[in-house]
Amino acid sequence: MVTRSNSCNFNNSFHPVMSMKFDIDKFDGSGDFDIWRRKVKALLSQQKILKAIERPKKLPDSLTVEQKADMLEMAVGTIILNLSDNVLREINDEKTACDVWKKLESLYLTKSLTNKIYLKERLFGFKMDASKDLGKNLDDFKKMTIELANGGQGCH
Repeated sequence: MVTRSNSCNFNNSFHPVMSMKFDIDKFDGSGDFDIWRRKVKALLSQQKILKAIERPKKLPDSLTVEQKADMLEMAVGTIILNLSDNVLREINDEKTACDVWKKLESLYLTKSLTNKIYLKERLFGFKMDASKDLGKNLDDFKKMTIELANGGQGCH
């Protein structure tokens, strides 16, 4: 688990300010990508730089060119700092936050027809495991439904 407390963000007038302390595990390729993705998006939102992955070409006109560059740089840095070395090697050729994000989604989001069929079979064949408590069984079921519902989000 990584603890960071000195990252900057852009407030309503887009001046860097210090953010709150937060904890987030680095994504190593074997964990739950969707949960990690939601946490990083929340972090980018807190830092007021989520637009760098959602709409990098439509940043507010009120920002200077330098502020836009800072936002984009901060977003890619935030994403990279939350990845393990092995995952970082897989996205090494990507330069922008949007491109890094799209590459991660293409690698780790379940999109292919084969994977969706497999997930549907697992979901429809799901049975409670008696060796697990009810909460763990429900978590496993919910994870399957989330994985099945996931779709990629591109940058606009």
